[in-house]
Amino acid sequence: MKRIYFIISGLILTLFFVNSQIPSGNMVLVPAGKFKMGDNFNEGDADEKPVHQVYLDAYYIGKYEVTNEEYITFLKEELDNGNIIVSGNDVKGKDGKDLYLLNQSDKTIKFENGNFTINEKFKNHPVVLVSWYGAADFCNWKSKKEKLEKCYDNRYNLNPTIKGYRLPTEAEWEKAARGTDQRRYPFGNSIDGRYANFWNSGDPFQKGKYPFTTPVGFFDGSKKNNFQTKDNSSSYGAYDMAGNVYEWCNDLYSSTYYRYCVNNKIEYNPPGPMLGQYYVLRDGGWTNYLGFSLRSANRFYAPPTNRNLNVGFRIVRKK
Repeated sequence: MKRIYFIISGLILTLFFVNSQIPSGNMVLVPAGKFKMGDNFNEGDADEKPVHQVYLDAYYIGKYEVTNEEYITFLKEELDNGNIIVSGNDVKGKDGKDLYLLNQSDKTIKFENGNFTINEKFKNHPVVLVSWYGAADFCNWKSKKEKLEKCYDNRYNLNPTIKGYRLPTEAEWEKAARGTDQRRYPFGNSIDGRYANFWNSGDPFQKGKYPFTTPVGFFDGSKKNNFQTKDNSSSYGAYDMAGNVYEWCNDLYSSTYYRYCVNNKIEYNPPGPMLGQYYVLRDGGWTNYLGFSLRSANRFYAPPTNRNLNVGFRIVRKK
């Protein structure tokens, strides 16, 4: 069974936890087609098997993880509109759902004198401490802002036919990460600290207070602060799909879900299981000790209320 491991103060804690225009901002296209999903290297856990064929319609996915700067814009506007409430360190929706947790360790995003403010040094880092609900609400806000229909209703049920913004399905996330050639990582079959941000990987941001995130797109093959990076983009051009932060997916998690996906049968746009307590997380992040944990087939999970220093998200839209 998999859980997310979070490091704080030197200890390891275990957490259970119809519009067709091209999208604005940094989105990359993943064309329609088939790919093989799951652990084709036979090196992962049982929940990554069996390998099965999946067909996905074309979609756009975020080139980068959603940043602190993007998320604080959402928080400010929703606060002004009376759609969120701040109580202590908790940011809640009108329905009482926990959306975001104000970070008391490094004050990346603060709430002072009735306003949200951001530490400028971290504005281009991925937002963390956001729950699944907080990620879904961001998607609805962005859809409304661009005059698109919202994908999630008031109970957070998804209408997959709508072309607004939403979280990726687990299958969409995996295809965007590894493409159709069944590579181990988005950038190939081997990994080191020049490709991705994981624990003690050596990048210049692994110092000071948590979280040890890197700016989105940091690993692009250029030399920065005397640190030579390698390009970690996927074959479709999405960055940081290995390392930096875990990413919420839309799917509920089931350790046995793949067993119902037979090798000689193609799954079309699979939505994930209908029932479950936890939601899927993909990617792995700066708290992972081994780059091996960042494999594109690796699956994680957490409860939707989980708000952690190593969990963020990226968004998708139907083409």
